[in-house]
Amino acid sequence: MTTQTVISALQDSIESNLFIPAKFLEQRTGCNERRLRKLVEEIRREDLATGYILISSDLGYKLSNDSTEIETWVRLYLSECFTRIKTVKAAKKFLKQEVSRQLQLELNF
Repeated sequence: MTTQTVISALQDSIESNLFIPAKFLEQRTGCNERRLRKLVEEIRREDLATGYILISSDLGYKLSNDSTEIETWVRLYLSECFTRIKTVKAAKKFLKQEVSRQLQLELNF
């Protein structure tokens, strides 16, 4: 399965201006959810959908060149990224505290 297969499967989203559900794309391209996400990531990162941005929502995926729609997607995507960063910071804080506790236990032993 290639990025071009995914882009081809998304061509309908240009004409219809509708999101294509992930399950439908999985069936149409023959790849599983994880592989589809990896290909979508590559398409976005390498800017492979010439003239379009591959956006996503709870409804699925679509190719868009509408600035307002893309700006909305970027805000949502960044919000998700910031949430993940906050979650990672909390995990790192926990790990740091855990290391301190372990060191304290070793020194008191």
